Amino acid sequence: MPNWCTNHVTFFGDNVSKVEKLFDMLIKEQATDNFGVRPPWKGCEKNNVRFMFEIEKYEPSVYQFESKWSPTLATMFLIGRRLKVSFEITWEEMGDCLYGSATFDPSIPDVIMIRDASSTHYRWDQDKEMYIYKDEEYESVYDFMEDVIDDMTPIPISKDQVLREG
Repeated sequence: MPNWCTNHVTFFGDNVSKVEKLFDMLIKEQATDNFGVRPPWKGCEKNNVRFMFEIEKYEPSVYQFESKWSPTLATMFLIGRRLKVSFEITWEEMGDCLYGSATFDPSIPDVIMIRDASSTHYRWDQDKEMYIYKDEEYESVYDFMEDVIDDMTPIPISKDQVLREG
């Protein structure tokens, strides 16, 4: 059974209406099949990109969905490149302590900028029942992970690496 990774993505740019149409189609498809979905493009199949589950639209061009084990970076990368839209995606899968964000700009089509906080050093203090990060106490991992990401410098990841990792 997979650990579920929650993904939040926002799309920007002149072509977001194309993204809206794509996600409307994917949401309808998931409603009938109740399986994971991804764009029906050869590149998705060829690169075996991850499927999206339980897609929800929060507002125009803002979506949340689940994926198995890790984020859908390659899927989003292909959407951004093909539809020429920028995006920002964040993800969390706390079973394996995965947390991060990535951005894509179609003017730089072969790179995605990533901030991966998965290796952030924090610990659980059993006696205090609190997370400890940088000598500060937190009731929840969510209370400090956003700050961790904001403090990180984005690292460029190449198209080939994104597609290799799914």
